[in-house]
Amino acid sequence: MTMTSENDDIDFGKLEIELENAIAKDEKYQRENDAKFRAVHQKVASYDEFRDIVLASHLKPLDRKDISGGMKYQAWNTLASAKSQSQSDIDVTETVNSFKMPKTSAEFDKVWKHTCKLPAQKFDLLGKIGSDKLKDLFKTECPLGEIISVIKSAATFPKDCDIVLEIFDVMSNTKRFLLSLDFLDKNERNDLNEILAELKVNIDNNENSKKYDYVSVKYNSR
Repeated sequence: MTMTSENDDIDFGKLEIELENAIAKDEKYQRENDAKFRAVHQKVASYDEFRDIVLASHLKPLDRKDISGGMKYQAWNTLASAKSQSQSDIDVTETVNSFKMPKTSAEFDKVWKHTCKLPAQKFDLLGKIGSDKLKDLFKTECPLGEIISVIKSAATFPKDCDIVLEIFDVMSNTKRFLLSLDFLDKNERNDLNEILAELKVNIDNNENSKKYDYVSVKYNSR
């Protein structure tokens, strides 16, 4: 009778809430602590960068289906019909020609997120801007993971080897490249490895071979 009475007095709902809160608090501590070590390892340039990394530690990377409205197209899919490809090329050209080329990082971000919806449109945008201008736009950082996913979906090998190597080279020279590389999710890392593999087997001249060796070392530094 006594044991039953004591059990009846226990508020199991309250205990469950307290346990969940304790677990959440511990997870937050571990997550932020890991972020601090990661920031120190990256030798971030300022306290503001260090703080931003810690504050963003709770954010989860976007899943591939969340990028570009969830639309993913495999440009080297041999089952794609010539008619569909032709219409896609027309749509891409119309989109890229419908706006002025971005001159600042803010303008690029706006066009990248709001005007170019499909991977093929985003890839064509990068090609139209060109490596020299991309160096200015990506001086500090770039959407590394998104661009890797876009290249994986929209690039055609061996035709696009030159432009992909140029884009990879530009991105690898941004100030926060290593930090961005560390934040790639599993899918983006898989895409990166597949792109590097495509480049390796499709490079057709000595100049591109040297550039590939340079790029490969930088992207495999983590």
